[in-house]
Amino acid sequence: MASTQKNGFRKLIRTLLAGLRVTATGEKRRGGTTKGVKSAAVLPGGGRSVRSLDEVYENEGLPTRSPLPAGEVRHLKDTGTLKFAEKISAPQVVPRRSKTTNKANKNKGQQPPVQIPEK
Repeated sequence: MASTQKNGFRKLIRTLLAGLRVTATGEKRRGGTTKGVKSAAVLPGGGRSVRSLDEVYENEGLPTRSPLPAGEVRHLKDTGTLKFAEKISAPQVVPRRSKTTNKANKNKGQQPPVQIPEK
């Protein structure tokens, strides 16, 4: 599963819960840093942090998740999704892509110029 799909799952849950919160309370959550406060870098080269599913639940005012039952753990092992379930349970730091892997810098299918040896 691609990392964008994994992160998309968390974002989907956050947006669904935010919509429910606005419907129930009529208030939007104000986010971001306050005026005059500069945000600190998560990693030296830059990056972003991804909240755990438990943190998302806590921010939305929902009860925390209970530990997984033995049968559910067994099913996750059988389907090969246990690592994913553990990964979304912990906060992550996603590093910024380096400029060499940027799509703009990749080879666009062109052949390199031919070098003609001098005589």
